[in-house]
Amino acid sequence: MISQDNTTARELTTKASRRIWQEPGVRNWWVIAIVVTIVVILLLVEQIWISRTGRYRLEHWTYIKDAKIEKLKDSNRATLRVSPGELPDTPAVIVYTDKAGVTHTVEGRLEGQKEAASPGKIIPILVDPTNYNHFDDRVEFGGWITILIAPIVLCPLPIILITVALYRRSQYVKLWRNGIEVAGEVVGIKNSAVAPKSYFAKCIVERLRNTNVVSVTVPRSLGKISLRDRLRLIISPTDSKIAIVLELYS
Repeated sequence: MISQDNTTARELTTKASRRIWQEPGVRNWWVIAIVVTIVVILLLVEQIWISRTGRYRLEHWTYIKDAKIEKLKDSNRATLRVSPGELPDTPAVIVYTDKAGVTHTVEGRLEGQKEAASPGKIIPILVDPTNYNHFDDRVEFGGWITILIAPIVLCPLPIILITVALYRRSQYVKLWRNGIEVAGEVVGIKNSAVAPKSYFAKCIVERLRNTNVVSVTVPRSLGKISLRDRLRLIISPTDSKIAIVLELYS
């Protein structure tokens, strides 16, 4: 099996261009980029919604400065201490007296505490004037920077992933245009974890005086492949780690 160098670059046809986007080495990056972009957008929307809701409560709900934590985890032991990180997942019973002098006992979760809390601790809360059973211990607005810090930190990540996907695509475009056409003999087959609808095949190719082993992803749509089958491949003249199946492009 002797390689044949191309004297002119291959044309990047519409079919070849579409196929390059489907190569696992390219597709995995742009799929991850899309998923991460969606996650960042959802996180941004969620944080904006939480911020708007919080500001509305600060402006319209009743401020109670001396609510008492009656119970945590169904316990009223003053020695029980619950860390700020555990409080949002800990059932709490709160007792407070409204402006009319009526005492209310409500149940909920504490999400705004910055220090550990124990039964008996006095904390400020906000109470829904239309429903005295609804309360919120988040009585301060942290500012837009604090609220949006997570989306801001993650924003560059989709750009980085898209850049990597475009770079990988450029590698495959270069391979298609300038690669060497060879015949490869299949010497190993296994399922592809990154492309479940494809095989991961190892092929031996004879390139000039050197014998190389290259790996290619073969879609199951081409039919079942077996050991010792011969595939028409395009490989890089400088990098034997990257190869494509010619039949998918022509």
